[in-house]
Amino acid sequence: MKLSLSVRIAESYSDKKKSVLNLEKICENAKLSNYQGICMRPSQIGIENSKEEILKAYQIVTSNNLTVSMVTGDFDIPANNELAGIAQRNITPYIDLCKLLNSKLIRIAIKNLEDVKYTQYACDEAKERGVNLVHQMHTGTMFETVDETLKIVSKIKRENFGIVYEPANLELCGQNYDKDAIKKLYPHIFNVYLQNQKIHPDGSNELHTWTRGKIRFDSVPVWVTSKIDFQHIINVFQKLNYTGFITIHQSSPNKTLNSIKESAEYLRKLIKH
Repeated sequence: MKLSLSVRIAESYSDKKKSVLNLEKICENAKLSNYQGICMRPSQIGIENSKEEILKAYQIVTSNNLTVSMVTGDFDIPANNELAGIAQRNITPYIDLCKLLNSKLIRIAIKNLEDVKYTQYACDEAKERGVNLVHQMHTGTMFETVDETLKIVSKIKRENFGIVYEPANLELCGQNYDKDAIKKLYPHIFNVYLQNQKIHPDGSNELHTWTRGKIRFDSVPVWVTSKIDFQHIINVFQKLNYTGFITIHQSSPNKTLNSIKESAEYLRKLIKH
């Protein structure tokens, strides 16, 4: 398995449009910590950027011996708002962005059954250009639960459509995310996101889930002990011979450089365990 760093590391948890570091600084530090990929988001580069800006970003990534593990093309998708599923209505610019960054994964969002139909069309277009579409297991979407996820995947029924396994969002939704869940989901897992949290009534963050209502929690670094057993998760993926990316998907705008380094060191220890 390969380590990837999401540019979300430099974003505010609540404001995904702002980044405390530019792409050069993120990639330089990712290289120093031996990451192999960068997960691109519109806080750095998205569909609104020019071709010249996108190619410049790609040059920055490759000059640091990195690849683009996945792209998220607009701000509505990570914001998970009512416009999050619009990308599938016109997937062409997202595929263009993905190809210019020499990536193969595009993150999309599905909020309702109408989005499913357009996702099928988008997958067909993406397949012609050698690109896969993925959906993060995320609160406030049709991918909150394992069973619901498998149902929507089977409804879309496209080989180039898969999921991003993400235990923190599953925990928020009261779902199992252990070995049994991973094995059920594994045929459709194209990427893995890891972020950490502690759920408690006085948490500084709040998300609305469709399965459990509002949940309060604190976002904490991946190396901080929580109920999420990252060692168990890594062990399961190793036994399944997973060769894709494990992506740090943590927001850490206050201690970004330290988080880039410490997250990589922590995960490498788990992988070697």
